[in-house]
Amino acid sequence: MSEYRQVDSAVQPVKVLMAGFAVAVIGLLAACGGGDQDPAPAAGASAGDGGVASAGGGGVASIGGGAEPGATPSSSAERPLIRPDTSPEEEERLYAVYWQCFEDKGVSELARRMEERTPRVQQATKECAPLEPEATWERAMRLDPEYPDKLRAWASCLQDRGVDAFVDGDFLSLADGLPSGNEIRECEAEVFTAG
Repeated sequence: MSEYRQVDSAVQPVKVLMAGFAVAVIGLLAACGGGDQDPAPAAGASAGDGGVASAGGGGVASIGGGAEPGATPSSSAERPLIRPDTSPEEEERLYAVYWQCFEDKGVSELARRMEERTPRVQQATKECAPLEPEATWERAMRLDPEYPDKLRAWASCLQDRGVDAFVDGDFLSLADGLPSGNEIRECEAEVFTAG
């Protein structure tokens, strides 16, 4: 999962959770009633801005993930995939399925935030993990031994499009914050979904 988060001007990797998006989705679902969801991703599943941490006021934006590079594949290896061409509606649907898993286990949004270290919330988090959507680059970071090369290619692609991007450890950083166009998605698709 991914979040937009402010970072200081010092470059640092950011664990991205996309909490802002999730809060909006949950608010929408609460207002609209949710509906039936299918956890399988559509063929054209996307990561919005790829889990970029927004940095205003001259800060540095970083793209990071919750998984460690080279992590052992597990039952979460086939989590729902948010590809660069996923529609916002499909991405929202995938997250709705994930958040509904917590609700089904009796863990509210408030409990997830305020009681995240309690055994009950940790157990629900573990059980719902296979439903947590991930961006193409996040899956590559978890499972693809070529991720470091692809990460450098992602930064290079963005640089070629005029975005001041660079690799910072296992993450992509943007010196000038989020670009105004679709460069993040376009380069993510070019690098991580190519043949």
